[in-house]
Amino acid sequence: FKKIKIPTPNQGISDLFIYDEMLYFLTADNGPLQRGGLYRVAMDIDSNEGLLLKTFEGRRPEGLAIDPQSSFAYVVFDNNKSKKSYMTKVKI
Repeated sequence: FKKIKIPTPNQGISDLFIYDEMLYFLTADNGPLQRGGLYRVAMDIDSNEGLLLKTFEGRRPEGLAIDPQSSFAYVVFDNNKSKKSYMTKVKI
């Protein structure tokens, strides 16, 4: 087992994806704020702090998929009826 440090307070992990010996994960705010981030951490035993790749203000990231041919991460958002569902892609 591996313990991962989430560098942003009051956020929890909302999705995980393993690709190319790296663990990618999304965080979403556990409170009323609509925000989160996309992080990456190496799968080796020594690495435990996520590297922030992208922040999302005004949206809560909830789903993650990675296309290995294009090296894009696709992030979907669930904004609890406050906004329409949304998807974006991030080069990783």
